[in-house]
Amino acid sequence: MKKSMTAKAKINYIPLLIVRANAGDIDAASRLADAYREGEFVEQDWEQAFRWYSVAARAGDMTAQNNLGTLYLEGHYCPEDNEKAVYWYRKSAKQGANVAQYNLGMRYLHGQGVPVDNVQAMSWLEKSSENGYFLAYFELGLMYLHGEGCKPNRSKALRLMMEGAVACDEHAIEYLVSKLPELEELVFEGDISDWLRLSDLCFDSFKLPDSKAHGWAWLLWADTHFVGHASFDAEVFVRLQEIICDEDKRGATLVRDKKKGEKLFKAMQHERAKAIPANPTSEVADTSCVLETVQTYSSVLKGQADCWTSGVDDRKETKVKRRGNLRASNVAGSKSNKAKGNC
Repeated sequence: MKKSMTAKAKINYIPLLIVRANAGDIDAASRLADAYREGEFVEQDWEQAFRWYSVAARAGDMTAQNNLGTLYLEGHYCPEDNEKAVYWYRKSAKQGANVAQYNLGMRYLHGQGVPVDNVQAMSWLEKSSENGYFLAYFELGLMYLHGEGCKPNRSKALRLMMEGAVACDEHAIEYLVSKLPELEELVFEGDISDWLRLSDLCFDSFKLPDSKAHGWAWLLWADTHFVGHASFDAEVFVRLQEIICDEDKRGATLVRDKKKGEKLFKAMQHERAKAIPANPTSEVADTSCVLETVQTYSSVLKGQADCWTSGVDDRKETKVKRRGNLRASNVAGSKSNKAKGNC
């Protein structure tokens, strides 16, 4: 919205916010603090940012409460004070702010302003992830990996990290790349969501040789094995076909990557043949609707190439140590190199 503002609107943006904030508009006060923090349409001014975040936070604005907590944590126009940071993070987190829930969880995890408490850390990080904050997935994954505040659960840990990686968390991506053979073994035993998630990661996030070939291969593994799987859903099947065929999506994959994907699939089928035996008595989905579904969408699929297929990656694992420090601050414009909280 701000990008589409006219030149006149940009000139008047700060003066209007000041007028509204002085008149008691809490949202305006919070946005004014953002502008001073980021140096947006005004010179960066941490004193004014602190002032207006304080006004909005005391009035109950959960975004301002979280951001004020980060100013205390990082010492912007105030002495560093972890206890005050926790105070404001908690107020914001209790209102449901997912970033504040993450920040509060990280304080419990690392003992900043509160004693180390893995159970509390996990509780708040779970709330944050449930509310969609992408950085929480990797931290939760590490906790499940090491059994911090819970019983160790490596499968759950890797799946949580996949969620974070799909959302472009660089730490999650780096870790999963180092564990790719193990990750693939987990995904083989999974379902459509695991197959497509790994396909997306290979296409978009894993910067490795033949990544897109592996992405295409996993996409086609999903296409091949979804029919007859206990999780089969006709609507999902149709969307899968559309993704494969749509030139604006994965259908635009280069021919050479598709061909490599086909070879990978054949290798993988050979390796997994014993792991997925044909068993007519096993519990599978009712696929009586598959033929009707395919016929209904035959016009969409007509003329498209046959399914390509996927294979196993033989890359060696590399060690990625768990980070002992916290994440770098996301406060826009901050020159601090300290690993702190997130605005």
